[in-house]
Amino acid sequence: MLTKLLTGKSYIKLEELAKDLYVSKSTVHLLMKDVTELLLPYNLTIERRPYHGIRVKGDEISLRSCISQYLLPRDVHVPLLENEYESVGISDLHRIRDTVLKCIEQTNVYLSDLELDNLVIHIAIAIRRLKEQHYIQSFRLNLREIAETREYEIAENITGYLEKELHISFPKEEIFYIAIHLLGTSITTRGLGSLQDVLGDPVHSILETILQTVRHRMGVDFKQDREFMFGLGLHIKAVMNRMKYGLNIRNPLLKDIKTSYPYAFELALTASDILSRHLGAPIHEDETGYLAIHFGAALNRSNNTRPSVKHGNTQDLQMLYDLLYNMMNNAETVHQLVKAEDVKNFVNILLKTSVR
Repeated sequence: MLTKLLTGKSYIKLEELAKDLYVSKSTVHLLMKDVTELLLPYNLTIERRPYHGIRVKGDEISLRSCISQYLLPRDVHVPLLENEYESVGISDLHRIRDTVLKCIEQTNVYLSDLELDNLVIHIAIAIRRLKEQHYIQSFRLNLREIAETREYEIAENITGYLEKELHISFPKEEIFYIAIHLLGTSITTRGLGSLQDVLGDPVHSILETILQTVRHRMGVDFKQDREFMFGLGLHIKAVMNRMKYGLNIRNPLLKDIKTSYPYAFELALTASDILSRHLGAPIHEDETGYLAIHFGAALNRSNNTRPSVKHGNTQDLQMLYDLLYNMMNNAETVHQLVKAEDVKNFVNILLKTSVR
């Protein structure tokens, strides 16, 4: 039902919904309560119009976020597939991905595979909505500040290529929309300078506080792990931007991380608590799960692990952590395609290393 409402071009009558879903009209009424609750976090409501039916009403950006969350689930173990989202009207994924890659390669920045695919999906949603004449009306943000970022420059380049490739016109608001999603990634620069220069003073200060607190409370020192500090720092920067611009994030690995790597998650909770106090807002558990990946990878590199998986294979654990870490931060994978046999291997690793 939610799919019908979010992808419908206009009002839809309850009788039509019942017929399409092969249920009774009374069942549609019962399901409507669940649908309303799912829409609530996005400030979306069900609008009813006599003799016309119902439709989802709300801000265009919120509606797109809802579509991304509920209609386009992602399996991090499987590459982005062209036909995966055709049922909800999302197409041209490979052409969009190739275009985004081309634009990224023209710059001196990296983007992880997972973040690249998420960006492609959001652009595909935007294109679908534009074709149906659903436009972003306005932003409650400092657009001048965004326009001065490198992410806006990259977004302009992407939309310029896509306009020629897909014969579609992007309003200015859509360029800002793509730029905001780029700002919500852990985008990194080739030839990195000092940690403080890359992160900026505010983020660097938060990172230092996290490292000191973890060392004092947990007795683990990550100060000598430059890879960890850059990775976690860039992720914190991305979290701050996501919260600033109201971007949602989901973590399909959260349950596995909490169950199989409780110590890494415990460290991540400390980091989330510090970040939450700094931002004056709670950090979603999905974000904490991603932070735990950084701690888990660092623990494995330093052999500072406190056993969380009994009787597990150390090599398998290292491979799993490397996979998770690369998906989030190792930008070298941006030019690689995941082979089917590799996917199967890593799924097997995940199953083998569960807590016994």
